[in-house]
Amino acid sequence: MFAPPLGYSKPDMVTLPPPPVPDDADIPAPADDAAPAAPGPIPARVPRWLWPVLVGIAGLLILVLFAGGMRVPFYALSPGPVEEVDDITDIAGTPVYGLHGDLYMLTVTLQEVNFLEFVQGWFTPAVDLYRTERIRPPDVTPSNTANRAGE
Repeated sequence: MFAPPLGYSKPDMVTLPPPPVPDDADIPAPADDAAPAAPGPIPARVPRWLWPVLVGIAGLLILVLFAGGMRVPFYALSPGPVEEVDDITDIAGTPVYGLHGDLYMLTVTLQEVNFLEFVQGWFTPAVDLYRTERIRPPDVTPSNTANRAGE
């Protein structure tokens, strides 16, 4: 612990006189029954850098929410799950030859993308992005395609 050097004494507090008041100042006299007001709590100060940071974060959140709902005219082709199928394939009535290696089934996912998925697909090497016109004709909508699949 820090100890002051020998012979050191704490100086007394110095009180300054009030500043002089001009003679023409109109200052009301305090009432006799008025007690001096007790000092209230000192309000906490918010750092000046906090408001721009909060506004920036809120703006970024709003941008992400709007960009997540904004459709772009692209489809993404991406790899799906891989499943080994050499044990589940069986052809009855034909000769079967031994398999040298592994046999896998790979599924491919095709989906329309929003702006955020487009940006993610742009930077992901496993995802291919294609314009909508290359996947389906302009006069066919996704609901028409779903209706045809159900027929």
